[in-house]
Amino acid sequence: GSVYAKDYNIFQHMDRFRNSLGLCPQHDMLFPYLTALEHLIFFGMLKGMDMALARSEGLKLLQMLNVNEKKSVLAEKLSGGMKRKLSLAIALIGSPQVLILDEPTSGMDPESRREMWDLLLSLRHDRTILITTHFMEEADVLGDRIAIMDHGKVKCYGTTLFLKRVYGTGYLLTVMKEISSSVDAITELIKGSVAGAEVKTTHPTQVTYKVPQEEAPNLPDMFAAIEGSKELLGISGVGISCTTMEEVFLRVGELAKEEKYEFDKTSSHSKDQQNMVRNTSNEVLTYKKRKGLQLLIQQFKSLVHKRSLFNFRRPITSIVYLVLPAVLMWLTMKNNLMNTIQGSQDPPLTLQLSLYGHTSAYVNGPEYLQTIYSQLVIQQDSKNVSVQGELVQTLLQIGVENVARYKTHVIVAADFDDRSKTATALYNGLAFHSAPISMNMLTNALLRSNSRTNDNSITTTN
Repeated sequence: GSVYAKDYNIFQHMDRFRNSLGLCPQHDMLFPYLTALEHLIFFGMLKGMDMALARSEGLKLLQMLNVNEKKSVLAEKLSGGMKRKLSLAIALIGSPQVLILDEPTSGMDPESRREMWDLLLSLRHDRTILITTHFMEEADVLGDRIAIMDHGKVKCYGTTLFLKRVYGTGYLLTVMKEISSSVDAITELIKGSVAGAEVKTTHPTQVTYKVPQEEAPNLPDMFAAIEGSKELLGISGVGISCTTMEEVFLRVGELAKEEKYEFDKTSSHSKDQQNMVRNTSNEVLTYKKRKGLQLLIQQFKSLVHKRSLFNFRRPITSIVYLVLPAVLMWLTMKNNLMNTIQGSQDPPLTLQLSLYGHTSAYVNGPEYLQTIYSQLVIQQDSKNVSVQGELVQTLLQIGVENVARYKTHVIVAADFDDRSKTATALYNGLAFHSAPISMNMLTNALLRSNSRTNDNSITTTN
């Protein structure tokens, strides 16, 4: 559907509509650590007012709502009724032309509620006010036109007098009598003037009658007859009242239940009737519910349409969603293309012990191999430590004494066994390149030992 305000569709001009809208939700949405006046200044500035004007209008609204003495009180310290007044003031700040108030007087005492009614009645001459309420007296007092809904559907709409005439029970006549008075005699007297009158309730001292609306011209004759026979029939007093909006509301609810019952009863007789509707010309139209692939296609189209409306109403967000990924993709492709054209690659890394700074390398074995290994360590800006005895136990002892230094300064070690003709390269698992470095140093030591010269070497790169 569509909603029009000042001859424009609000769904197509949402920003324009928001500037002329004041909303009071059912549940108070207040900031607990802002005062009442600070709330009005904040929301006034959100609506485009400067701080001085928002403060001035906020003070005026607080005065109108009799909340001026609470202007410096935090929202969390206000009573329920005061919070409702503040929510209403927030809706009124900025003089919006359209007010939507969801149960604005809920939680208020009768005096405060009456004050709110007087305020809203004084405002309705120059703005549109839409109010939802469960309080029928409030609807009767404030509503120029009233719509009654049942399960989300409008059941009736019109002025107060129109609804009372259509759904009302007419008048309620209350006759006060003595205990010994005859109800039948009083009823016969009343029906002599108002034939449509019916007994609604009876009590020992009171009888209530329903009088149809169309019997209104006969009421003067009925009152004259009662006045002339009240002593004879033991009547002590008479009162009459019109139908209230509460009775109209209850009557509409009863009719809605009856309609639902009749619909369920009728539709159960024929399955085809569930697929029948009437157009504006009151012609019966039949339809079939879509299933399977057709249903999926329809759902897909509906989702696309919904998304299109969302994008249309929020163009900036839609542009960001489209442009930002495209820009990021273009930058990525440009970077990859430049790398391809320039042929840039990471330079080869020579694996040597100096990559890890000034460290200590431990070696165990024959003296001549220790000397060669020590020369290799010193060439790579590290310190060589010769070990006599079990190398692994020595390394473990170093780790126990100072584990932090062990992790960062003990990178490689070598163990040469001249008797078994074996050599073992040890490395620190926390250092990423320690394994190939340790192996390279061990093989270089063996190369120089076997070639009996220090001119030969093996270089490892990654």
